[in-house]
Amino acid sequence: MAVKKTKATTKSNKGAGKLDKNFEAGLVQLETLAKDLIDQADDPVKVGRNIVDQIHAVADRIEDEIIAEGMTLTEAYSSHDLVGVGIGVL
Repeated sequence: MAVKKTKATTKSNKGAGKLDKNFEAGLVQLETLAKDLIDQADDPVKVGRNIVDQIHAVADRIEDEIIAEGMTLTEAYSSHDLVGVGIGVL
């Protein structure tokens, strides 16, 4: 009896690291808006720095939310001499 070989299929990991097309389009629009504001500004350097500072603030808030979400998935406890970490059960 012969065994028929089949092609191995790869598992698709939907959404793993892939950004939404609308999100990417929004980033492009943000870049265009920022460039337009800088081009029209009396002091392009000052306006550019303000825009960059605001974008950094948004990125920091998003990062803080991700860290907080990760912390809720784990729990840390202290027992005077020892510190332990356990996985939270949902």
